[in-house]
Amino acid sequence: QNNLRGLKLDVQAIADADLDNAAEIIVAAGMKVKKQGAINKQDFTVKDGSLSGTVKLIAKGIGKAHAAHDWAMSEDGTNWTPVTPTLQADTEVSGLTPGSIRDFRHRNILKDGPTDWIEYNDFVVR
Repeated sequence: QNNLRGLKLDVQAIADADLDNAAEIIVAAGMKVKKQGAINKQDFTVKDGSLSGTVKLIAKGIGKAHAAHDWAMSEDGTNWTPVTPTLQADTEVSGLTPGSIRDFRHRNILKDGPTDWIEYNDFVVR
């Protein structure tokens, strides 16, 4: 059983590395391509917070399968500072300099591990 899980993870890693041919790779390995349902839709938005120097991070389309949310922010899009993880699909970040530009990112933390990061770039802090 562990060997089958390992094979599944290996095939997924190969498919993820070649997205243009991912479906063909999965089928060639004798597996079925799993369609993404609406519950897996991950939209991520950033809005002005309740006060100057704050921003509201919001993850949309979150289903019951999601256990937690991981957040981070960056001034340069390369060096990321973690924001406190939450169980809610939103959080507010404070203490930012008004007029500064920030990048933010979000990922879901599932029972099987974290999803890929989704980025929101070039948000001007109010």
